[in-house]
Amino acid sequence: MESLGLVFLGLIALSSLVQGLFLLGLGWGGLRLMRRIQELQGRVEDELKPALASVSRITRNVSEVSEIASARAGAARGGARRAHARQRRRDEGADA
Repeated sequence: MESLGLVFLGLIALSSLVQGLFLLGLGWGGLRLMRRIQELQGRVEDELKPALASVSRITRNVSEVSEIASARAGAARGGARRAHARQRRRDEGADA
């Protein structure tokens, strides 16, 4: 009976050893995966930085063009109002 107990204790010790080795392998694989993901992240960031800079530059340019167009539209509106007022004065002078 004692030998059967020793066999079971040996099996428990062996399974604990296998479990420990499995956990070490899992940790090692996790570290490798983490390194690969970090490398991939670095490459993606390196590729995206120029694109993001370009988008930022385009956004600034669009903003500047919008401001210029708005200013010119305001000036055109003012010119059209002055021309309309001159035409009304001419029409009123012709009617009199």
